[in-house]
Amino acid sequence: MASNRGPVSFTQHPDGRFSARQGSGGLVTAVSAVLQGHQATWIAAAMTDGDRERARQAEDAGETLITPDESESRFKLRFVVPTQEAYHDYYNVISNPLLWFLQHYLWDTPRSPDITHETWAAWREGYVPVNQMFADEIIVACDQFDREPVIMLQDYQLYLAGGMIRERRPNAIIQHFIHIPWPDPDYWRLLPKEMRTAICEGLLGCDIVGFQIPDHARSFMYTCEAYVPDCSIDYTNKCVQWRGRTIKVRHYPISIDAEAVRRTAYSQEARTYERYLPTHWNEFTILRVDRAEPSKNIIRGFHAFDRFLEAHPEFQNRVNFIAVTQPSRMDVV
Repeated sequence: MASNRGPVSFTQHPDGRFSARQGSGGLVTAVSAVLQGHQATWIAAAMTDGDRERARQAEDAGETLITPDESESRFKLRFVVPTQEAYHDYYNVISNPLLWFLQHYLWDTPRSPDITHETWAAWREGYVPVNQMFADEIIVACDQFDREPVIMLQDYQLYLAGGMIRERRPNAIIQHFIHIPWPDPDYWRLLPKEMRTAICEGLLGCDIVGFQIPDHARSFMYTCEAYVPDCSIDYTNKCVQWRGRTIKVRHYPISIDAEAVRRTAYSQEARTYERYLPTHWNEFTILRVDRAEPSKNIIRGFHAFDRFLEAHPEFQNRVNFIAVTQPSRMDVV
């Protein structure tokens, strides 16, 4: 498994010991359950000072895999440790906002994105080399297994890694799952040809490219047809033929971790709230849970509730409106 964010984040305490806390974000929650019960190695970027120091100590001690003993994770870890400058370019310039805005149709296209010299530098000195670091680390990790492992790449931060791995490990089994939308081909024209081609060909280095819904899978095939001249598309069987290989394009909607939700629902803490809440309820309750990020446009929901009360004043003081928001991408502007 390879993703930008790992399953745990390390904190180093004044006495030198480390503690590990489960990583935040929907991706970690979504894929952790899939790997339970398997011999899995998770490769991620060192995002915090604690991660970087834990990785440094592991290297000094000759540890090939890090076991986060105090966390709920059962995975072995390998960290990719780019310089802070390279990571900034890879994550805060190219991944977010350039790709993330593009894939959510958020760019004000008459004016942006503006692909400047700084953008190109971030691509060539950040996104490309960090993807190469991931590919290198994955290849080293594969050598730890007795048989060819399944390589599972995650999301838009690692679009180039599949092709890089394929060059050095032709028989690798590579799956790349993209957790965010894939826009129509015309929207990809916002990117320069070099970037667009590298992204498409990087993904075509995989055996399977997965998406959340059928529309996104179709859009990917349309994009390949538009920008990868030497490929052919089999829309019936959802495959791309490219350079003697067949790449399957599939949709696999990610579910919640049902067992974790069930445990929470029947926990003692939940039962305590179950007794508490009825004493604070009105006749009606509206509950919304959102990530507070630009693509969700959560303000519309508050305006809608406001208009509802204006149109139906008889419901004023009779409805509890509870909004639970999870801060996300607060630095993306």
